Amino acid sequence: MAPQFSGSLASVDGAIMLASAAMIPATDEGLLRGDGAFEVIRIYDGYPFALEEHLQRLERSALNLRLPVDLEAVRADANRLLAHAGAGPDHGQLRIVLTRGGRRLLLTEPLPATPEHVRLGSVTYAPTRVLDGVKSLSYAANMLASRLAREQDSTRLCS
Repeated sequence: MAPQFSGSLASVDGAIMLASAAMIPATDEGLLRGDGAFEVIRIYDGYPFALEEHLQRLERSALNLRLPVDLEAVRADANRLLAHAGAGPDHGQLRIVLTRGGRRLLLTEPLPATPEHVRLGSVTYAPTRVLDGVKSLSYAANMLASRLAREQDSTRLCS
């Protein structure tokens, strides 16, 4: 039986630790330029859902970015990390990040809170076509679009 850990865990290039202690160099191109790929996988009772399908998509994203990827190392890191994590609320999803600096970062994370009700808003979003089909670390446009939608919603509520 795998030990149960409270708190999110991380694997950095195969070394397992608490996520709060995980570090990558400040010079990593993934951090400096958002140059990398990622996947997030739902975990059920300690087991990743559709792991192989997610790894295939990660490989496609990495290949499109011309980013080297060692899927066997990622798979081994994921299996070791999940064996250490066990099941529990701190380990509801697995985030896999590959950076241009050559780092493999895997994190267990709690599931994000799901609101009881949601509102739909529209924001004009025109990302560059060169990244179509790539789950890259360049998420600034996505994050800004979410912020703009929330701002529009709060403006409407105040009017």
